[in-house]
Amino acid sequence: MRLPLLLTRPFGVALGLYILVNLGLALKEPRLAANNVWLSVPLDEPWLSVFGTVLGLALLAPHSWSARQGFRVVQMGVFLGFLLLALVNVGRF
Repeated sequence: MRLPLLLTRPFGVALGLYILVNLGLALKEPRLAANNVWLSVPLDEPWLSVFGTVLGLALLAPHSWSARQGFRVVQMGVFLGFLLLALVNVGRF
């Protein structure tokens, strides 16, 4: 069970950091943010970056926090919400 976590965690952390850097760019200068490349939601910057930050924070949460049932449910809801968004975007494409 630890092997999948060890293989996927670095990619999740990298994506979470990318999302947070984009939030910083969007708050400083909205035209510099690149969230519209990977996130197809009808929101303007910086709100699009704030929306994406929910996923970034869920990806950067320490693994030990998932021991709590309530946090696990919230985290699963965030991931399922973004999965549904991705599936809708694939269907529209």
